[in-house]
Amino acid sequence: MMKKYNSIHDLVSDFDKIENHSLIFGFDEIGNNDLVLNFDKTGNNDTLIKFNKELIPLLDLLEKVNPCNQNYEVNHDCILVTYILKLNLFNFLGGFSFKTNAQIIGLPISISEKGYWGEAASIEAIIKQRKGLKILLNGNSGFKNAGKTLSTFVFENRYICFKDYLNSLRSSYRRRLKKALSKRELIKINKFDRKDFNENHYKLYMSIMNRTENPLEILPIEFFTNYEAELYEFISKDTNEIIGFIQLKEMNDRIMNGMICIIICC
Repeated sequence: MMKKYNSIHDLVSDFDKIENHSLIFGFDEIGNNDLVLNFDKTGNNDTLIKFNKELIPLLDLLEKVNPCNQNYEVNHDCILVTYILKLNLFNFLGGFSFKTNAQIIGLPISISEKGYWGEAASIEAIIKQRKGLKILLNGNSGFKNAGKTLSTFVFENRYICFKDYLNSLRSSYRRRLKKALSKRELIKINKFDRKDFNENHYKLYMSIMNRTENPLEILPIEFFTNYEAELYEFISKDTNEIIGFIQLKEMNDRIMNGMICIIICC
């Protein structure tokens, strides 16, 4: 039986009351900033579900600035994050349009993080019981009827310094990268506070979204001014205009990028 919450803080508060539940909701002792759901008091680690606690402020903010009927469901062996999105079923055919509401199992923001935790078989069985169109984003192997969307790339930074990385490249790639880096003399890069994110930055973001053929979530400016992340802007030395910006967020020793993180307009 799934228990549903409309707020991530309601879920955390509920499961933090250990005396009222047959599970433990606490911090990972390893120190990797996970919240742990332990459904087995016998000490069997196979029943542990680790939920990255750094997602809590993100989900909380998205409830406020990007409301889309988000809900969070928990049972004895899994967690699901779901939101509603109106999709064009003929999006990739061209010339046709038929929009319908879809249940998206995922985070209501375009990053390469999944919106489920637990065993694939249990999650798939729960999703099949739902009525209507269901789409699970960023699923790992183990799910049936899988399809491919945008690729996720993970860069393993095993280099001592940038020069070490540059020297490891094939000569053709190294030559192209050096040519691109030579253009940085034309721009200034400034780190700035999220409170200084303004309409000029947001127009650059919207220019990207307006050119995107299949946009999912379009975030309001309030997301960028409130989400705690690093922001860098690119300013043309010739015109002193903002020509791009980057938003970076580290989660579990990974710098997340995607729509939330890197948007550069030139």
